[in-house]
Amino acid sequence: MNKIENSISAKQGKSKFVTYFAWMFIVSAGLGTFMAIIQNIMFFVFFPAKEIRQILNSSEAAQYIPAILPFIISHIRFFLLVYLLAAGVTFIASIGLLMRKNWARIFFVSIMSLAIIWNLVEMFFYGALIPKIPVFPDEIGLPNFQVILSEIRIFAVVIAIGLMIFYAWIVKKLVSKNIKQEFLSIT
Repeated sequence: MNKIENSISAKQGKSKFVTYFAWMFIVSAGLGTFMAIIQNIMFFVFFPAKEIRQILNSSEAAQYIPAILPFIISHIRFFLLVYLLAAGVTFIASIGLLMRKNWARIFFVSIMSLAIIWNLVEMFFYGALIPKIPVFPDEIGLPNFQVILSEIRIFAVVIAIGLMIFYAWIVKKLVSKNIKQEFLSIT
């Protein structure tokens, strides 16, 4: 069956890259949308916003928490709704990409470009937040905690750089002359 699909795609001028890329995102965005629905239900039903704010304000550990963390936690419902919207739109765009709709190609070029910027911002946050985590004394069993945090930071930076290279490669493929022509001739 796969050979038949490939020969049909080749006759129609459809690249395998776009087909595989679209299916990869149909599956992942579909699962992401499902997870986002479940997360939203859980947070809206089981975690009242008022109680979350009370816990954040009364916590003795608040002095050790980076300033951005209480903001994120107190606005978690908003962030979960944004995640649901993003996953749903990505799922729809993935189907559009499979159907060779040019708006979907432009959407993915934009999303991959934003992901590169996001990874740069994320690397900044790792540099800004991790050093503010307090040093724990040796008595509680974490003598190498700062070393562990440094290793986490290095690992996160390596992963972010790898992802940015991968996203840039995807953008390069989606804006290539052949793939662009494939979308413009079908649309």
